[in-house]
Amino acid sequence: MPLIPRDAPAVAPSVMGLPPFAVRPEVGADELADRVILSVLARWLTRDVFGDHERSPGGRRCDDGAMTEVRIAHTAELDTATREAARALLDEVFEDMTDHDWEHALGGVHALVWEEAELIGHASVIQRRLLHGGRALRTGYVEGVGVRADRRKRGHGAAMMEALERVVRGAYDLGALGTSDEAAKFYAARGWRLWRGPTSALTPVGIARTAAEDGCIHVLPLAVPLDLSGELTCDWRDGDLW
Repeated sequence: MPLIPRDAPAVAPSVMGLPPFAVRPEVGADELADRVILSVLARWLTRDVFGDHERSPGGRRCDDGAMTEVRIAHTAELDTATREAARALLDEVFEDMTDHDWEHALGGVHALVWEEAELIGHASVIQRRLLHGGRALRTGYVEGVGVRADRRKRGHGAAMMEALERVVRGAYDLGALGTSDEAAKFYAARGWRLWRGPTSALTPVGIARTAAEDGCIHVLPLAVPLDLSGELTCDWRDGDLW
């Protein structure tokens, strides 16, 4: 049963303080209801992510006065322009960004930081399977975390991670990511733990050690017991395995 009458107006009313938004005349009541629900959820997520930060509807104001907004969307919801902007941003942030690296960041939930119409931050979490203790753990694996160079040290990385950590805690057995020594302190301060044991990958020809990745993997422990000094094996993918 539709949540909005069939004769709903072409402009949806304000919901929980959200401004009205235009709707194409051909949009049906069911789709209109979905849009209202998504708008309410977006406001709820923004509230929880930003806490007591000063913000306008859907955003927050940084110390320098710039108004920014973190938007959460699945890959399927990103239009071509947004995907291209995200890829261009990561190419700028990471000098060795490859097509495989970009592919690894797709297929899950993205946290995008917008400053007006400019994309200045990106991070995503995708599903992988990590083998540990005889179990194939459903893992929220964080990829493509980057903020434009001239917008760093303003809390954008923390805001994106807080949004993605909510996804990890609500949908996965644990979180995991690979990081550099420079960024390790950032993740450690958020509760991510260094994996001290040996790492491997489940390849088409069997399990193979990934010794070069030892000491670079961090996990976000949740309900599943973990032995951080034990073995951890990732599933197979093209490009960087971790």
